Amino acid sequence: MIFLLDASQISDEDYYAEKQFVKDLAHHLNISLKGPRASAVIYGSNPQTVAEFSDPDFQGKVDKAPHLKTPRRVDKALNHAAEVFNTMGRNGSKIVVFLMLGNQVAIKEPIGQAANRLRFLGARAYPIVVGTAPTNKALAAVVEKPQDIFRVSSTAFLSSKIEGVSKRSKFFLYIIAIEILFFSF
Repeated sequence: MIFLLDASQISDEDYYAEKQFVKDLAHHLNISLKGPRASAVIYGSNPQTVAEFSDPDFQGKVDKAPHLKTPRRVDKALNHAAEVFNTMGRNGSKIVVFLMLGNQVAIKEPIGQAANRLRFLGARAYPIVVGTAPTNKALAAVVEKPQDIFRVSSTAFLSSKIEGVSKRSKFFLYIIAIEILFFSF
């Protein structure tokens, strides 16, 4: 699982709330070296991996993630996530949970085109949108189903989505496990 944190030109309070949400969701999903693994990537103009799949201190790395305060480039973040999955060196479920606190700026590549790289790798994307932008129509090319888009009016309500995101991602993991069992016989 890769968490993409919006570290663009948002308030420090919103960025802190995002980091808390990611840590809480990771805890809820039992992210650890012995269980499901996660990587954390921050993005603005250029994405940066702040926690690798093998990092034993995922929570601490998320806490220390810098606030970039640069324009939002979701396309670059999604491409970076595809690169991280490509270099991960192991098979398994690939999930991207990404937070967006507004529209992408300076579009060089449509978000859907970047998402296609993830889809080609068998990854599933779950955007969590804070506010009204981007619209669900703009995100339709990123997700497999409309229910995969989560929306809150402000970062104060992010924690209300932990259960929903957890259920959707666990359901995807369950389907992948069944496919692996079925096709291995």
